[in-house]
Amino acid sequence: MISESNLRADHDGGGDTELKIKKLNEHIKHIVNGYQQQSRLYIKILQISKQLTEVLENKSIEDVNAILAEKGQAADVIRKVDNDIQPHQEAVKEILHLRQFGIEKVQDLIHPDLRKEFNEQKALIENTMKEIIALDRKNEVALMRVLSQKNSKN
Repeated sequence: MISESNLRADHDGGGDTELKIKKLNEHIKHIVNGYQQQSRLYIKILQISKQLTEVLENKSIEDVNAILAEKGQAADVIRKVDNDIQPHQEAVKEILHLRQFGIEKVQDLIHPDLRKEFNEQKALIENTMKEIIALDRKNEVALMRVLSQKNSKN
């Protein structure tokens, strides 16, 4: 774990340690803001997946394309937010001389409220993604079944 004393010892004799910690927290704040945006988008995707489940249960295949397009648009926005977050993750890695971004290595340097929000948003994203994946697997099977039934009628 990297602490303030490690940061002071590793960087320029410690003269700018407070500035580096401030910059670190600013970058983490940007990352948290991005995670908040992504959380809302993943929740939207989960709602869209639930909507798709209802459509497939009613066998109204005509609505599937519009639903999938809406889901794709939300995924595109998530990728854009991810691209916005990337430079801040790189900056954190550079400030701390890390090979890989991970907040667990810098817990002691991050403001407690910011650390809490970061961890909450990350957990929300991870849990929502798990739900989406499970629901999408069921939807894929249901879609194949509906398509198979439609094709056998023709």
